[in-house]
Amino acid sequence: MSRNHPNTGWAVLLALGVCLAYAAWTLLRNHGEAACHACGRPVHDASLTVGRDGGREQTYCCLSCALTHHQQSGETVEVVEVRDYETGQPIAPGQAYVVRESDVNLCMAHAVVADREGASTMDFDRCAPSMLAFGSRGRAEQFQQQHGGLLLSFPQLQQAFDSP
Repeated sequence: MSRNHPNTGWAVLLALGVCLAYAAWTLLRNHGEAACHACGRPVHDASLTVGRDGGREQTYCCLSCALTHHQQSGETVEVVEVRDYETGQPIAPGQAYVVRESDVNLCMAHAVVADREGASTMDFDRCAPSMLAFGSRGRAEQFQQQHGGLLLSFPQLQQAFDSP
């Protein structure tokens, strides 16, 4: 016959309490966190993009999501605000310079996908290529020198997405 140790009940209650506290903390921590309208990923201040979709303003995690949303959903998105990568300050799209395809992508955590069959490289991610906006051409050029990529004005970038 087995006797329960008197502290076993307390240990179980303590473990249950820790689990409940962690669950509550996780819910509170994520409460109010902005999510991308297109991909559902968290939105970073440095790449936040605001677009008008069907007359409503929507928040996107990055320019890539906003600009490719039309291709993937058929909905037209007019980009009305981008954020400066370095300061997080809003910029009117027509005044922005964009570094596209640099080695910095705030949205992508992993370029490799692992499953039961092993690991493979990701062939598509809607947040790629990276597109980071800058309010100054000089700051965009400095970033490009350090991280690579193509430097475009926002109107040039928009034209590339508008062409078939």
